[in-house]
Amino acid sequence: MPRYFLARHSYACETGGFGVFLDLKHDKYTAVSPEDLRTLRMSVEGWTAAPALANQAVASPGATQLVEQREPHDAPSEDEDVIATLLKEGLLTADTVSGKPATPPMLETPTASLWEFPRPWPQLGRRELRNFVSAWLATTLRLRALPISHVINRWRNGEIYKRRQSAPFDINKARALTTIHFTLQPAFYSAADACLRNSLTLLEFLARYDVYPTCVFGVKMDPFAAHAWVQRGPVVLTDPISHVKTFTPIMLV
Repeated sequence: MPRYFLARHSYACETGGFGVFLDLKHDKYTAVSPEDLRTLRMSVEGWTAAPALANQAVASPGATQLVEQREPHDAPSEDEDVIATLLKEGLLTADTVSGKPATPPMLETPTASLWEFPRPWPQLGRRELRNFVSAWLATTLRLRALPISHVINRWRNGEIYKRRQSAPFDINKARALTTIHFTLQPAFYSAADACLRNSLTLLEFLARYDVYPTCVFGVKMDPFAAHAWVQRGPVVLTDPISHVKTFTPIMLV
């Protein structure tokens, strides 16, 4: 069977028995039924079966069901319909130059969270307030004015990328700065149903102190839910461990 690759703007994972694609170019998710996972595993370079994990679901807007469910004994030509559809959607490509393997994101299992109490009492000064406000404004304006792909790729290119690669991670410094973020955030915006905005604002704020964690995009099924959080190694900065463990990572920034 021909080999296919993820498009450059496409990310994928398996969760809850489904295949899930993130189209960063168009800012949407697409779900592939369990019956078609066999085709993806056979056809897409780097696609591997997910471990049997039972994720707990929460209410969230539904994902697009890409294809109708079929019995496992359907003909191979019908199985390949899902590939044709994914190619048409621009999620897969047969181009070995522009495509990439569907390698699952490598993320350490969370063992600690800076979100959980107790937290140190923050030392707030003019510098901290100025840096938070500038991070909040920069994130808000980018999310309103630019495609999400531009906002995300900013962290993967140029000078920011170089600094992120070389900067050490000081967990005590991150804890103090994250606490400042938690303290100031409610006065400027609500973090409820705004996980991406909150995560990117924290990234912007921490970058002003040369602290560079990772923004994780995760998904789960039944019903579909997507979430973004900030993590560095096994330490989660923005969420309880019990919450992020219910999601399967699909993209790291």
